Amino acid sequence: MSGDVPAAAKRVRRRVVIAVLCCVVAVAGGIGARLHYLERRTPARGYAQDFDANIADTQPLLWPAVKADPVLRQLMLERTQVAFLRGGWPAASSVFARIIHARMQAFAGDDATLACHAAWQDLRRTLLPTNPHACALMETQGPKVVPRGVATAAIEREIRVCTDAAVEGGESRSLPNPPARATWAEHQKLESLTPASPRPRPLPADELAALARPQDADDASLCRARIDQGDNLAAQRSDLAARDIRFDYASEEGTGFDPPRVATVPANVDPPANLTCAPPGMVFTLSMYGGNGRPTTWTSLGRRGWDCALRSSASGVRGTWTNLRGESNNALRLLWPLMVGKSAEFLRDHDVGGNFQVGSYDRYWLPFGWVQAYAIEEDVSAWNGDLLYSVTRYWSPELGFVIGQRTKVVRGDWPENVAPDWQVVAKDGGAG
Repeated sequence: MSGDVPAAAKRVRRRVVIAVLCCVVAVAGGIGARLHYLERRTPARGYAQDFDANIADTQPLLWPAVKADPVLRQLMLERTQVAFLRGGWPAASSVFARIIHARMQAFAGDDATLACHAAWQDLRRTLLPTNPHACALMETQGPKVVPRGVATAAIEREIRVCTDAAVEGGESRSLPNPPARATWAEHQKLESLTPASPRPRPLPADELAALARPQDADDASLCRARIDQGDNLAAQRSDLAARDIRFDYASEEGTGFDPPRVATVPANVDPPANLTCAPPGMVFTLSMYGGNGRPTTWTSLGRRGWDCALRSSASGVRGTWTNLRGESNNALRLLWPLMVGKSAEFLRDHDVGGNFQVGSYDRYWLPFGWVQAYAIEEDVSAWNGDLLYSVTRYWSPELGFVIGQRTKVVRGDWPENVAPDWQVVAKDGGAG
């Protein structure tokens, strides 16, 4: 019996050592996971993880087409996260329904496209005389937000007809020759016909203004402008009208009837005192290596107007948001003061535009501690409405710096002057 005691003791010690090692591995794994802060389950990430199940449950007719198209699925996910952070899944579901219909109806045939267009027109005409506010609300947020009991039959018909068109469009997206859309030149021609043209008639100035700024238009003007615009288009030859309707649907994916509020910041307005940048001399090291095999570093040069100047070891002196020449696509200038859900349009050059939006404000882990940061999303689209790529930069007001960046290319090659995904891994120095 005495010979068994050392063996038993060894077994106990072995179990203790194994348990300790398991704990060490678990703790190390937890620390390692923290270093990849963009992978942490934030509210937005949790929404992404539950996305498929929620869409399959709430949009059963449309879900097969979304599931079969990874690019479309990712686009829908990115477009609905802001709504989810503002109002939970009901808000995200509403935005999803509007955007997915627009994206899929862009591939429907002529008959289905024109039928959906006519159903929208009937619904507008039903709502305008009795409830212009409901009509305007439908234009900016979709028919599902119209109060119950108001034009119920017309709304149900519009949803049924346009869902059929969306299903048809979803099925034709992968065909070799899906239905054609108007080109930008064709669309511009239809939008700029003169009074001498037999049809359609030009819209009056007040109606054009209502279409351009729906958030500022009075309800009746906005609804009437939509009706007149639809009548003008319907007066065209049916195949041309269908092509142009599909063009509009394809262009709506950026906001989905939820137009961005364009920030009007005069060029001569000085930045506020609470727009801070990292102290001059502060050096940030990125998780990205240059051609010399060394990590890329950014050295802060302090604030320059609305931007934070820096010296990059890879690209020299530049701004955090622009190249310091005062371009109008400075995200901080357009979105200040930052708040979740705020958005602003910008023009990058003659044929590319897009919008910024503040997607979330969350707590992230960096190797030197926790920081709060805004996720500022930049969507860049061609003028034909196609989304080219999206860049999310995580801006930390307390550091006065971007702590990470992620890019999603939807169409084309990797954009010029956009670095691969990175995050800040170290900071050092700084003058006070």
